[in-house]
Amino acid sequence: MGAPSAARVFLLVSLFALVLVGFGFVGLAIYYAWLPVLSPPTAAMVTAFILLLLPAISLLAATFGRAPQGTANLAADDNTLAAFAAIARERPLLGLLLAGLFGAAGAANGEKHAGT
Repeated sequence: MGAPSAARVFLLVSLFALVLVGFGFVGLAIYYAWLPVLSPPTAAMVTAFILLLLPAISLLAATFGRAPQGTANLAADDNTLAAFAAIARERPLLGLLLAGLFGAAGAANGEKHAGT
C-alpha cells in the first residue's frame, strides 16, 4: 500500500468518524430539546425514532421507488454499446475481456441473449 493510498484510507476513516460524531451531537441536541417536555426514557425513544426515520424512509424509497423500465433505458443501452464499441476498436483485448465480463454478469442475472 503506497503512501497516497494510505493517506486516502486515513482521510476516509477520519471523515467517517467525524460524521458519526456529528450524528451523535445531533442526537444529543434532539434529546436535550425533548427533555423538558418528556421524561428521559421517552425523550430517548423519541430521539431514536427521529434519527431512524430518515434512513427508513430512504430505504423504502430505494426499494419501492424504482424507475419503470421503458424506452429511456434503450437510449442508455445504445450509448453504452457505442462506448464499448469504441473501446473494442482501440483495444481489442480489453473489448473482449469486457464482453466476457458483461456476458457472465448477464448470465448470472438470468438475462437471455437478444437473438434467442
